[in-house]
Amino acid sequence: MKMACNGYRPAFNVQFASTNLGKAIVGVDVIKQGSDSGQALQMIKQVEKMYGIVPKTWSVDGGYKSHEQLDIVGEQYKNCKIYMPVETNSKVDNPYEKRPEDSTAVGEWRVRMGTAEAKEQYKERAATAEYVNAQSRNKGFQQFRVRGLDKVKCVALIYAITHNITIFLNI
Repeated sequence: MKMACNGYRPAFNVQFASTNLGKAIVGVDVIKQGSDSGQALQMIKQVEKMYGIVPKTWSVDGGYKSHEQLDIVGEQYKNCKIYMPVETNSKVDNPYEKRPEDSTAVGEWRVRMGTAEAKEQYKERAATAEYVNAQSRNKGFQQFRVRGLDKVKCVALIYAITHNITIFLNI
């Protein structure tokens, strides 16, 4: 995978889906892609398959940005709203206005992210998703002693189970 130093090394990108309440990990995925783009839909499907429900809101970081994914989520999961930052561009006066080239779902997302409610919703992401990611790094979840996507996913699942047990037991 291409790294920040512009070099290439064997690496994996671990994705966690966590809850706002309790900070439990409810979804785990591992990919060999350097960016998170396009992964939101896969995680939504995984959570739906495991729990039988789709949360009404998803807060994701800017790396997940994919207008195609927003369109698909808008079609397949009409009650699910994705909250992710809108790119600010010096050429655009108001990044929160629907643009002529935007689809309905992308336009709704832009307008939604300009509201105070969306900004409050997105603030919660730092306390949940970033907490889970920071805890994993603090506990040494950075390098893997196994090889292969399936084995790394097993390690990530074991970490998620351990994380959830510590949350449950307040350790």
